[in-house]
Amino acid sequence: MDGNAAGSGTVRTVETIAELISTFVAADLRLADVMDRIEGSRRPVSNATVRFLEELLQTTLRPAVAAGETLAEVARDEPGLFRAAVAVYQQRRRAAAGASR
Repeated sequence: MDGNAAGSGTVRTVETIAELISTFVAADLRLADVMDRIEGSRRPVSNATVRFLEELLQTTLRPAVAAGETLAEVARDEPGLFRAAVAVYQQRRRAAAGASR
């Protein structure tokens, strides 16, 4: 595969890979939060819960899986790009944490 193209034809830059990391991490955190709430609930699973989970699957989890696949490919094929993107992602997180104080 061309070193500048992601699986979907998107140009691979530090910024685009950092965005994929953000997508992947956000989905992981969202899923953990949702599962904790479901586990802690005493209510039975309802149609509303199922609809919510289906929407979560479509809008959050599937894009995260695709992001994860691309990230694994980048980490394997372009480790320097991956490390740089992780640094950008971490810098963004620190900046966001500082801004929310």
